[in-house]
Amino acid sequence: MEPRLSVGDALSEVFRIYREQAGVLLPVAFWLFLIVAVVNGLTEGNLSLFWLGIVASLAVGTLYQGMVVELVLYFRLLAIEGEASASSASAAAVSPPVDS
Repeated sequence: MEPRLSVGDALSEVFRIYREQAGVLLPVAFWLFLIVAVVNGLTEGNLSLFWLGIVASLAVGTLYQGMVVELVLYFRLLAIEGEASASSASAAAVSPPVDS
């Protein structure tokens, strides 16, 4: 039987990782979205360039979102590897050596 996935636990873990990495993520978000704000400011009032602001906003938003998702995935994989190596180390300490 597979363990049930708790949405609350998953979200709390994601926000824990985000808080731990805020020192990196927040400056990156600032600079990325500053670029979007500059592009939107330069194209304000010009209907023919309106699409440029939308494309920049979508591209930066998608880039940042993907970066955060990859960061959470990376830390989840590190946690899983840590649990696997810890359990294999404890199993090696308990089990007798196997002679071949």
